Amino acid sequence: ASMAHKSLKSPTTFLPQQSICPLWKDGFETWHIAIFLAGLIGGNYYLITAGYIDRPTPGAVSVDMLLTPANEVFRLLLLTSVALFVKCHLVAWGQVWYGCKNNSFSKNPSDLNTGSAKVSSRTTDQDLAKQTLHNVQDNDVENIPLSLALHFLLVLVQPSLATARIVMGGYTASRFLHTFWYANNGSHEVRAVLWSVNCFCNYAAVCQILSACSLL
Repeated sequence: ASMAHKSLKSPTTFLPQQSICPLWKDGFETWHIAIFLAGLIGGNYYLITAGYIDRPTPGAVSVDMLLTPANEVFRLLLLTSVALFVKCHLVAWGQVWYGCKNNSFSKNPSDLNTGSAKVSSRTTDQDLAKQTLHNVQDNDVENIPLSLALHFLLVLVQPSLATARIVMGGYTASRFLHTFWYANNGSHEVRAVLWSVNCFCNYAAVCQILSACSLL
């Protein structure tokens, strides 16, 4: 192992790090992922085709009212977007905090030893707290921008408010929980389930859009 990896201490956390579900006690297998994905897609297909989730009603709201806060669905998009922006920037500021506190600004050679003079300089990958928040931010960047674009398209096809709450509210809540779990070094198992919840919400949005296009 590299010196950077040798310097990392085992994370301490109040959250469980061992598997809760007996099925995953020995880790994730590829067939587990296949079942998960089939459930996420098939579950959404069943919910909308069986009528448990309302189909969208494109054209029900006039264009001049669609993208105003008076439209509760668009208002929900505005609020969840702001909430996700705040969450992402708190994570970014958390990295700055730990970079200062632990003297671990090291993305560029010139950043070395530019944090607190009270502690010895170290690299980012030697600072577990900062590296964890960096990983959280990477995950956010990989997921949130495309999701917000998808949610905007959802607004355009005019879903019911209840459906919008499931998609946008569920997605936002799962991202906050995912960040909390990740930042506090909780188990990969639960973190994966939380990530799957935000996938479920986005697949529901896709089903709404396909329904509006008469493809579902």
